[in-house]
Amino acid sequence: MSHYFYSNKGVKQGPFTIEELSAFPLSRDIQPDTLIWFHGVENWIPAIDLPQFNTILGIKPKQSVAEPKYEPPSIDSKIGGERALDSEMASEVSEDIEHLPPPIPKSGKSNRGVNRIANFWLRSVVTSYKNCFTIDGRTSVLEFASFHTFYFGVIAPLAFLGGFSDSVGFFIVLGLFILFSIPASFTIQIRRLHDLDWSGWWILLLAIPYIGGFILLVLFLFPGTKGENKYDAMKKWYEDEEKAHRQRMRNAEE
Repeated sequence: MSHYFYSNKGVKQGPFTIEELSAFPLSRDIQPDTLIWFHGVENWIPAIDLPQFNTILGIKPKQSVAEPKYEPPSIDSKIGGERALDSEMASEVSEDIEHLPPPIPKSGKSNRGVNRIANFWLRSVVTSYKNCFTIDGRTSVLEFASFHTFYFGVIAPLAFLGGFSDSVGFFIVLGLFILFSIPASFTIQIRRLHDLDWSGWWILLLAIPYIGGFILLVLFLFPGTKGENKYDAMKKWYEDEEKAHRQRMRNAEE
């Protein structure tokens, strides 16, 4: 059975069997550009170029691409003709395998972590505006923070530039942006309360000057309830990754 190593942010991970890499959560680390190495090849190879990783990537296998073959050394040859390795010898063989991969090329150092954060932030902002007229569902504290970093990140420079400019254009753009964002800013607070398993009517605390807004701000900083609650069976849009991954694997096998 082949054992595979992969590069995760330039750090070697492994060895793993293909079955172990196919299982969640390891399968999340395998992207098309993830560098893979196994005994029988000289250099690290992107996962998308290895047919045995098609199922993990959700790609239907191409018949024209030949899968690299590797025949592992006979166990008998490693122990002088004995039929089985004891646990100590098996451990030594595993340690030998770990030293086989060549150095990971610099190009293999991936910035996928930064890309994932940026993608999460962008999707959170887009989802907030997309759902600006619905109070159904829930919003996590990270989605809430992502929206408001964008919101105040737009307001602050516009207000700053407007204060040092004789043109009213900055204030017109600022006013239009705030007007456009009012529905999203209001409904995201209700969904944030839903994530805490609180009724959206608690938003009326804003009617209490100063204190009400402070209380809500503190509440919004708490993490939501784990799993289902009475407001939504699916907690957030990004928490169903495992289910989506399994569906992609089933589609690839069909």
